[in-house]
Amino acid sequence: MATIIIRPVGNTCNLACSYCYVNPQISKKMSLTIFKKGLERITAFYLGEKIKTIEILFHGGEPLLWGLEYYKKAEKIISAFEKKYSLKYSRCVQTNLCSYNLKLAEFFKKNNYFVSTSIDGNKTQNGCRVDCAGKNSFDLIISNLKLLKEYQKNVGVVVSVGKHNADAKQLFDFLNSNGINANINFIFSSDFALNLTEKKAFFRKLVDIYFKKDPIKVKIKNIDQYLKKAIYGKEINSCEFSRKTLNKKRQFALNPDGKVYYCNRFAGLQDKEKYFLFDIADKIEIKKQMDNNKKFKEIIAYERNNNSAKLLSEFKGARGCFYKNVILKSLVEDANLKKDNYEYICKKLKVAGVI
Repeated sequence: MATIIIRPVGNTCNLACSYCYVNPQISKKMSLTIFKKGLERITAFYLGEKIKTIEILFHGGEPLLWGLEYYKKAEKIISAFEKKYSLKYSRCVQTNLCSYNLKLAEFFKKNNYFVSTSIDGNKTQNGCRVDCAGKNSFDLIISNLKLLKEYQKNVGVVVSVGKHNADAKQLFDFLNSNGINANINFIFSSDFALNLTEKKAFFRKLVDIYFKKDPIKVKIKNIDQYLKKAIYGKEINSCEFSRKTLNKKRQFALNPDGKVYYCNRFAGLQDKEKYFLFDIADKIEIKKQMDNNKKFKEIIAYERNNNSAKLLSEFKGARGCFYKNVILKSLVEDANLKKDNYEYICKKLKVAGVI
């Protein structure tokens, strides 16, 4: 599986979340010429690497600001490449839903796009996610989430956990009562971040609720992945824990100006030029560009050799995330957290007689 992250409006967003790590500049819209050239060149590279399962992920910023007409034209390009290369792309959009509407809902359903979104809990917990005028986005997101559920059976939701929504019971009750399946992301890079002890306590409380709640109407992806690993030995599906991402490039992020980055997080940084890999307009083959790119080699070498891998031994020798360690200086903390989470899940399963 490889991913082509399309950032059609770069960092441009209609929200101003207090804890957002992205540099909030206004970016121009990606032209269809850049989109076409980028999609074709990166697809050809992946096919050359014998990778035939490719995901196109529209991300931001807020990707729906690209507009329905752009998506319609982009879909024609995508469909044409599917025929040309005899493959089938999976199509995904990560959106805050503030610009979501009936026409977009119909278009995404017709063309099999998986739409995922984000919300941080009830209205009070979501208070950090305001629009550019400072208004809480909760009511608009909930309204459009109901519309999304009418057109898509399963909806994925990212919850950014920090000081503003650290009440695990309150958060879970909101998710469970609204039938919202969630992926928990801890905030690492702002004043809203919990410390390591608080993160461990939050996750343990969430696990306790997950084991006791009856009925459970939702899934918490993080907990389910730990459970699958503990019970069935399945590898955790997270880029910094997947051995498949090592030594091979399985993710590129394309900005509106045609510049390509190692992943979406680098593409949104204020000093992103330090992590720029190549320009889609370059005529040199991507493989040769990667083989000669010092920054790419530095990242891959880091992920293969970093010392914190010892903390991750229970995750089948996976390595750490360059972004989290070099940019956030938080990899060791993150590794400790995930290791503690996993051990607590195993402890609960042993008490229950499952393992």
